[in-house]
Amino acid sequence: MNLIFNLSSLDAGYHNFTFRVDTYRGEMQLIIDGRVVKQQTFQPRMYQFSDLITRPFFLGTSPYTNSIPIFEYLENNKFNARNIKVKNFYLYSTPLNYFDIMFHNKADKNNIQDVVFNVACGRRNYLEEIERYFKFTLPGHKSTVMNVVLRNSGIYNADLQLEIEKRILLVLKNSIPAYAKINSIKWSN
Repeated sequence: MNLIFNLSSLDAGYHNFTFRVDTYRGEMQLIIDGRVVKQQTFQPRMYQFSDLITRPFFLGTSPYTNSIPIFEYLENNKFNARNIKVKNFYLYSTPLNYFDIMFHNKADKNNIQDVVFNVACGRRNYLEEIERYFKFTLPGHKSTVMNVVLRNSGIYNADLQLEIEKRILLVLKNSIPAYAKINSIKWSN
């Protein structure tokens, strides 16, 4: 199978050549600068277990028997390509998809543009202004003594109230600050 393309139609300078072979689907494409210029199909999975990747890869000449370049056997070397410069040569073991090929094409030309995401959102203002001043200040010293008032409990039994007060004092002992003190527990029914 051959894909033949006349390079004289291309202008001088670097170009991105992609030779894509998908043996699973039976497709072969020659892509130049992101545009498919030649393609050919063959029987799917025909070359599935071929050693395409492990054999030598030739540029500017053709292989002969046992992966030896043909110019070693010919006395006329005018069919070999001359003055070719290759940069960014990649060889993959799986066929690239369209977007990967286009990425390589744009990356070689260094013309990748910025990606801009426009997200709908409200206006945000990170500058804050002071609208009002209040001259009130906290007292210099707060009281460390507090009263606990139990309202509408419906408990009138003095012994039961005394037991509840003991439990409340036990719970408050672990939850109030160390400097605070309980002055009294008042019942308001």
